[in-house]
Amino acid sequence: MSATELRTCKECGKTKPIEDFCKLRRWYTHQCKECYNAIHRLYSKQWHERNPTKRKEYKYRWKNKDPIHFKMTQDEGMKRLVKNMPDCYIRSLIIWGTKLKPSDIPIELVGLKRAELTLKREAKRLFNNG
Repeated sequence: MSATELRTCKECGKTKPIEDFCKLRRWYTHQCKECYNAIHRLYSKQWHERNPTKRKEYKYRWKNKDPIHFKMTQDEGMKRLVKNMPDCYIRSLIIWGTKLKPSDIPIELVGLKRAELTLKREAKRLFNNG
C-alpha cells in the first residue's frame, strides 16, 4: 500500500490517509484512529460502570501481587500527566481566582508552572516514601 492511499472511515465518514487508520496484525481497520480509540474508550467506560466490583478486585489483586511495581507505575503515570498537560490547562491553573485571561499568560510562565507542578509532586512522593 502506498503512503498516499486514502480510505473512508465507516464511523465518521471522513476520507483520510491510510496512516490515520489502525492496523491490526497485517490489515488496516475500517475506522480511523480517532473513532477506533473513542469506541474503545466508550466500551471500556461502559464495562467499568457495569462491573465495578471486578475492577476493584483486579486492582486489589494486582496491587497486592507486586506493590512496588504498582507504586512505580502510579508515579510514572503522574510524571506523564504533568509532562503532557496542555498549555491551556496550565494557563487555567495560573489564572484561577484572578481576572486575567489565558491570552495574558506568556508561554514562559506556563513552563515555570509546569516545573512547579513537577517539583511539588516529586516532593510529595519523597515525603510519602520517607
